[in-house]
Amino acid sequence: MYSPRERFKPKKFLKLAAQLIRDNDYEEPCRVRTAIGRAYYSAFLYAKERLERLGQAFPDDHTVHQAVIDRLMERNFKLLGSQLDELLEARRDADYYMDVPLSISQGNHFISLSQRFISSIDQL
Repeated sequence: MYSPRERFKPKKFLKLAAQLIRDNDYEEPCRVRTAIGRAYYSAFLYAKERLERLGQAFPDDHTVHQAVIDRLMERNFKLLGSQLDELLEARRDADYYMDVPLSISQGNHFISLSQRFISSIDQL
């Protein structure tokens, strides 16, 4: 059970994404787009928190997304930076570009990518 005083854990977004992608109670385009967004935010927030624990600081505005990617690249984690950038691009497509078709298999791909990314971030 979630307590409002408890700090929200970004991995819960990933769990929701995995559940939602399989939930046939919702139309496929809605659940795929939402799952991709949650998969991205899970990875992004997890990486941001991890880097902050390592002493990094980030802006408190819309530039924070690119700043986290850039910081990963600067710290010589180019693969991680590229993976987070790929997730960000997928999230932008899912949220802003309704003419871009997104499939269940793509949704599953980005959920898996987020899972691998988070596992790798744990190694920092």
